[in-house]
Amino acid sequence: MGAHRTGAHRTTVPRGPVPARRPRRGARRSGRLSRAARRWLPLGVVVAVAAVAAGVYVVDQVSFPEIDEPSLLAVVPPAPDLPAVVVAPAGGEATATPEPTTEAPVTVEAEPAEATEEPAPSRAPSRRTGAAPGGLPWHSGIYVGTPDVVTAWEEYRGREVDVVHGFAARGAWDDITSAGWIMGYYSDFPGIVVISQPFWPEDTGGSLDACAGGEYDDKWAEYGRTLADHPDMDVYTRLAWEFNGTWFEWSATDADAWKGCFRSVVDAVRSTAPDARFEWNINAHGSQSCDGDAWNCWPGDEYVDVVGIDPYDHFPSSSTAAEFDEQCNERHGLCYVIDFAREHGKEVGVTEWGVIDSGIGDNALYIEKMYETFESGADVMAYETYFNSAEHGTTLDGSDNPEASAAYRALFGG
Repeated sequence: MGAHRTGAHRTTVPRGPVPARRPRRGARRSGRLSRAARRWLPLGVVVAVAAVAAGVYVVDQVSFPEIDEPSLLAVVPPAPDLPAVVVAPAGGEATATPEPTTEAPVTVEAEPAEATEEPAPSRAPSRRTGAAPGGLPWHSGIYVGTPDVVTAWEEYRGREVDVVHGFAARGAWDDITSAGWIMGYYSDFPGIVVISQPFWPEDTGGSLDACAGGEYDDKWAEYGRTLADHPDMDVYTRLAWEFNGTWFEWSATDADAWKGCFRSVVDAVRSTAPDARFEWNINAHGSQSCDGDAWNCWPGDEYVDVVGIDPYDHFPSSSTAAEFDEQCNERHGLCYVIDFAREHGKEVGVTEWGVIDSGIGDNALYIEKMYETFESGADVMAYETYFNSAEHGTTLDGSDNPEASAAYRALFGG
């Protein structure tokens, strides 16, 4: 859901996995009904009810594939509504950042890179060596807003958080290129920081073709300078997440243009931050774009460091171990992603996952199977961050999902 997926969404304050949301409409205008309106209103109601009944009957006769269901993150959490933070770029004066305004093994072959006289500068390897600081074989953490979320999660589960995941504000280029609130609050975070970034600011008329053509390269080079100004931060950029759905502006409606855009952004960022690392992230359980298969949008091994996936417990949910294993090994499942990463020499990122009210809800088995899968894939698991959101019923540190919470604390806790 990287911004909760379910429907269209906007960027204003960090939220949890949900469908893309649309801005609320203003309050309806009040006023007295005319005499004619009062006369015909009852008849209109009757007609409307009849139409709805007919529609329900028709829909009931049609079978829709589960993959057509949008992920809860269609509504991406915008940047948190927090006070301005002082960000001090390396070697520069501190400046205040503005407040945010708001199957079988994969057979996809990476396109060969064009030969060049000098090899591209090698990127810094992952800083993951052995057990992560928190004590698990991989970096484990939480989707965040303010730092107090980290403290609360550590107290809840009894184990250190060594990776955090935040969504950059998406309303304007300045929000994107500075990743302001994240850089401000987490510049001194000792673990991994994953930043979800769109291809362009939302609602500004951006397009895949323009992006692939390099029209946004100067902006992305600026983001690269932001990363270069924070050399002590261990940052991964989760670029244009859940593109294989239809709820974001950057959905892969044209697979070739989407790949071209991804490559252009990566090249531009690395022109100023050669060691920048990127996560290529899909929504689990099927694709509504990318010509029906997310792997059609693989941009090439040289453009991806982490293969990411958002496997919430829905569409389908896993009520048994057999059901979990089946969906996990399908082409858009976590187990398949782990196998792909091994074959391509990549790491795996699971930056959105959790029990959820659009599925079974409180499901301890899902938590147990996710831990089991992370453990079996520990050789390539880079990080995972639980998407703890009351809005979509994914919370574990409250009273909504007691069985799942107990399982999580027992397995992921200290």
